[in-house]
Amino acid sequence: MESKKLRVLVIGGSYFTGKRFVNMTKGRYDLTVFNRGTRPLNCVEVKEIYGDRRISGQLSKIATETENKGYFDVVVDFCAYIPGDIKAVAETLNGRIGEYIFLSTCDVYEHGTGRLQNESA
Repeated sequence: MESKKLRVLVIGGSYFTGKRFVNMTKGRYDLTVFNRGTRPLNCVEVKEIYGDRRISGQLSKIATETENKGYFDVVVDFCAYIPGDIKAVAETLNGRIGEYIFLSTCDVYEHGTGRLQNESA
């Protein structure tokens, strides 16, 4: 019997480190990407929902446009920039998130160098 794939919501997964994450994990997880649609992934292995987290009501598309009613084992957020961005997602998907991971380019690049950090960082 095949085990169920983890349901992963990626916010901002169509550009920069988010796109790299999606490309590395597609097929391994049940991926849904929420982004503004300015750089569509157009990938059959990934469900895309277009919306802007800062426009009232658009985060609710995550619950209404997914088969799982917005329940995700993991949320990976690549584009929370201002206070309240993460809180808005957590409140919209209240009780339907297993783990929430926020990644920033500050976590990816060594401060002030532009070089990628290694695993020991």
